[in-house]
Amino acid sequence: MTGLDNTPSDDEDEEGFSPTTEQEEALELDHNIAITAGAGTGKTTTLTLRYLEMLESDPDIGPENIATITFTNDAANEMQERIREEVAERLSEAPESDEYDYGRWRNIKDDLEDGYIHTIHGFCSRLLREYVVEAPVQPEFDTLDEADAKVLMQEVVRETIDARWETNEDIRRLARLWNRDSLEQVLVGLLNSRPMSTEWATRWEDASVDEYLDHIWATFYPTDQEIAEALLSDSSVQTALHTICDLYDQGFDIDSSDNGMELIETVSAIAHDTGIHTGEAEGREWQRAFDVICDRLTTGSGGRYSRRHWYRGSKSSWSAREDEQEQLDAAADALLEGLEPEEREFIGGLDTEWNSSHYVLSLARLYCTVLEEYTQTKSDQNTLDYHDLIHTCIEFLNANDRVCEQVQSQFEYVMVDEMQDTDLLQWKLIKLLTAGDTDDFDAQNVFLVGDEKQSIYRFRGADVTTFGSAREDLAAANPDDIETTKQLKGNFRTIEETREFLNALFDEVFEPMDDEYRDYEAEPQALTDERRKGRDVTGSVEYLLVPDEDIPALHGDDYLNQTPRFAGHGEREAHALASRLTSLLDDSPEIYDEDEGCLRPAKPEDITILLRARTRLKEHERALDAYEIPYTVVSGTGFWDAPEITALVNLLTFFENPDDDIALYGVLRSPLFGFPDEDLARLHSEGQSLWTALQTTEDDLEDAARLLSEWRQLAAVSDEVSADTTVPWGTLLSQIIDDTGYIASVGADERPRQAAVNINKFREQLRAWEEGGVKTVSELLTRIERRKEIESHADEATIPEDADGVQIRTIHSAKGLEFPIVAIPEVGTEFNFQGDVDDYGKVYLDELDVADGGSEPVLGLKAPSADDPYEHQNTLARTRLQDEVRMQERAELKRLLYVAATRTRDHLLFSGVHSIEADEGEELGLGDANDAADARYWRDWLQPILLEDEDGDAGHIIGPLSVGAEHTTTIRGSEYTVRVPTAPVHDWDASASTERDYPQIDIPAPEVSTPPTSITATNFAKALSPDDVAVYTDELEEDAAGLETDGLQANHLGTIVHKLCELRPDRDRWRSIASRLGSVLDDTVTDGDLDRIEEYTERCLQFRDGVVDDESPMTIHEELAVVARLEAGRIVGDIDLLLVTPDSYHVIDYKTNDTSQRSVDDLAGKYWPQLEVYAAALHQNDDSRTVHTTLYFADADEHRTTTHDMLSLDILGDDLNTQLEELTQSAGAAVPGSPGAH
Repeated sequence: MTGLDNTPSDDEDEEGFSPTTEQEEALELDHNIAITAGAGTGKTTTLTLRYLEMLESDPDIGPENIATITFTNDAANEMQERIREEVAERLSEAPESDEYDYGRWRNIKDDLEDGYIHTIHGFCSRLLREYVVEAPVQPEFDTLDEADAKVLMQEVVRETIDARWETNEDIRRLARLWNRDSLEQVLVGLLNSRPMSTEWATRWEDASVDEYLDHIWATFYPTDQEIAEALLSDSSVQTALHTICDLYDQGFDIDSSDNGMELIETVSAIAHDTGIHTGEAEGREWQRAFDVICDRLTTGSGGRYSRRHWYRGSKSSWSAREDEQEQLDAAADALLEGLEPEEREFIGGLDTEWNSSHYVLSLARLYCTVLEEYTQTKSDQNTLDYHDLIHTCIEFLNANDRVCEQVQSQFEYVMVDEMQDTDLLQWKLIKLLTAGDTDDFDAQNVFLVGDEKQSIYRFRGADVTTFGSAREDLAAANPDDIETTKQLKGNFRTIEETREFLNALFDEVFEPMDDEYRDYEAEPQALTDERRKGRDVTGSVEYLLVPDEDIPALHGDDYLNQTPRFAGHGEREAHALASRLTSLLDDSPEIYDEDEGCLRPAKPEDITILLRARTRLKEHERALDAYEIPYTVVSGTGFWDAPEITALVNLLTFFENPDDDIALYGVLRSPLFGFPDEDLARLHSEGQSLWTALQTTEDDLEDAARLLSEWRQLAAVSDEVSADTTVPWGTLLSQIIDDTGYIASVGADERPRQAAVNINKFREQLRAWEEGGVKTVSELLTRIERRKEIESHADEATIPEDADGVQIRTIHSAKGLEFPIVAIPEVGTEFNFQGDVDDYGKVYLDELDVADGGSEPVLGLKAPSADDPYEHQNTLARTRLQDEVRMQERAELKRLLYVAATRTRDHLLFSGVHSIEADEGEELGLGDANDAADARYWRDWLQPILLEDEDGDAGHIIGPLSVGAEHTTTIRGSEYTVRVPTAPVHDWDASASTERDYPQIDIPAPEVSTPPTSITATNFAKALSPDDVAVYTDELEEDAAGLETDGLQANHLGTIVHKLCELRPDRDRWRSIASRLGSVLDDTVTDGDLDRIEEYTERCLQFRDGVVDDESPMTIHEELAVVARLEAGRIVGDIDLLLVTPDSYHVIDYKTNDTSQRSVDDLAGKYWPQLEVYAAALHQNDDSRTVHTTLYFADADEHRTTTHDMLSLDILGDDLNTQLEELTQSAGAAVPGSPGAH
């Protein structure tokens, strides 16, 4: 595996390397260029070459004259490093006798450190600091990164609501629509959606309900005003309207409940109200009348009524007026034929829109209040967030012509990398750096590079349409005969067979979802061959088709006999993929080893499994474990908890407080110094700090004291500080690494590569914070603690080289990387469409076309129904926005699939679950795929292309698979093989995979005070029912006093079932494992016990997998330890299964009680306190989620579920505290004090 897009740079090492023709064209400097750089086409190399071309073409150009904007700090650092290497090479080649040439490259090398290679936010921060006297910012302002800004937003929103909860009518109204947590999340989401949210709120904060409804009607009513007017003005319709109005004027003595009379009253009322029958109607009155009449003429489902009495009324009601009834009947027919309401779109009134208007306008006003508070708080703290940086720079340059001209004069060239991940505000700033008038862009010095096909950061605010808009601006500014748009298509990465398959596949995947491409849809690009190493590899592509159930014809007895039974699709696919990897490794394809420069058989280290999300990570880990395939989960643990980071944080803590013995002890024991405990024990002295003792030592620890003193001086925390001795934090950390050989030291850890890149990530984070204005160690530690709070599971840094075993990682973490073999599972897993403003889709906000032909931000939310205020319905705005946002998400999911597939160098494997169906003749086929525009799975795009013929029939694939396990076919001449799951190869050769055993680094934790009273959830429930202790053990004891039995004790049986559910070994190993566990428990396991264990385990796992499939959780936890922290003490326990969905926790607890003696409901009543503890603990962790608790009784195969909303959870916590307090104070209560079983 290689680092960020560095395949071409590797090729540069090859003798005779030269840029491609496409790359050379990108070096033209006399006009604007916008390059679409496909995957693996050497984008970073091209940027580097262009940077050097600028320096070489003009002796007056230096690093201070070239602005280079990147997407990430890592990309900025990588580009700076590459340029530095190239400059160093030119310096070495320049003869010292040529003082001018040598001196110039010497100066360029020195000036690179201050060159303008930054992220957009780093660039803005630097610009404002360089012009701090003129800029509208305070000196020494601090920059809030995304995490810090979110914390501040949450604090401001919470405090704003707290201060106005009782008095603000808007808050009180919105509290009737959402709970408080949801309201806070929506407001934070809107703050994160600036400037669009601010433009929307400013538009509506002073508007009336009528103004808002007029806007909604004009923008979202599905039938245009012109069409409605034309239909209602038709002569036959007008005649019918006049007839009905005349009938109404006759004042018939017929009850309004008669359908005919009700039709007359409805139509005549709207006609008189709007004037559609007199020519007096104006504007949307035509649409309003059209809506009312169409709604009355049709059923609730939009069709015509099948019985005439719905139009003409009953015969008995009109018996005295038969002629008039016939007139009514004819008029109704004329309206039906003239308007054809069953063919039209209408909404049936604006009642829900009217209800929503009050909430929308309240939200606009409340957001403006929150924004004002947030702005003031930042001003008080002298901080700017990322949005402020860009917005302030734009305003500053627009308002200060002299500075703007000076900046434009300084930057002879501007380059922007990853243009597909920018937005329109950022592009506006780029234009200000280069052109005097952003509306009439006329610059000639802009170079943009990106690829819409690889835009996968919409959730971070990236607007893929910006690149297209920027291209148009550049083309308009260029001379007419200049070609602005160029392409990098030469692919250095992927071998021919695999690359040609990808070209053919994505040529179809990237077809428009409608008749024409929307501006956010990527168009295909055929990649060409520029691979220069390992060309003798024969690439391959395969598709592992996993049936959604056991089908002997597609599996064969060998597979079905050797694999476990599965109830969940995730586990089924994970085992199928792992089984396929065993056969692949047993007969390994050749890959090109870049380190060795030769072809060799693939090893586990060459395979990478790329996941769209981590939801089913556990299933893949278990499957790989089951078949003994070594693997590494990249970014699997928390960055801030990594031992190599803990050591550096301890060092910073020591810098701030040298008397913190625990921090210094951790530093000295860590790989920074590596002193053993016995050496450090000699420093212990009563009444003396560790630092004081270290400074007076004369043994091996003396060097450590000297280094720590030097570092404290460089960190400006010692008494001997001057401007000359203080260095930037990033530089200081680099020196610490050099002084201690820290990178080499962590190489002895069990995660050497991960540790090294984590250290580098930490160094870059320090630099970013310092660039944002953080100067003191105290401020750094505050930032770190804040990050720990909100990023408890922050990903570790990306490993830029081979890891041990198969890698499992997310697609986003693989962006810019490449691997010999890529497996992309879960193409049959349903998309998890995200909310727009908030995580749960309560509010959508986007730019939409409006009635006047322009566009503006529109917000949509659900509102109470006109019929039932407790039922929330979609509004016109939210429906339209949701549809639009989902189409944009689908377009991004196509791009995400492209990014995943183009990571491969040699071999590619897709896998996914498909439904298998049999026709009347028992011929097997695939279930239908959804239309491309309605796709819910990746397979909806892949199945028609790879598995079906032009008629949508998969028989040509499924038929051969029923005979053999694989079938090879082609797409546009490129071969690929479709396989079904086969039995695993148990004796595949794993000798090529190496395992290394390194010592653990154990950083001591601070001593803690004696904990409060602690009790297990099980014992807590037991104590609440002291007369019913028979119910409570780890599982059921048959009798409180014990029950004589020849076999396994009931609580031990429950323990074994739980352990099997947690481990999920192969089915054929259950009995042997159960027997071993019985021995460990010093108990006897009979054949009858084993039968019950198998039965209960199977039922529990089937129930578990069914719930997983139903809920599609974001994450899954098994045997999760939780603590309910109460004033009276703590209640602890282990949750058997926890599913986390966007808005809920789902707790499942397995019970193995004998339900022949007591009813399930009786048993559940005794167990609920235990699950209430889990619910309270989870609510303390995240109070925005509902908690569903489920007891599953395996013996009866029944479950009971209770749902706790936020209000009941608050009350529940108080109740539990009261109960625990009473138990601990009761003289007779025997409350266990130590946690144990759940």
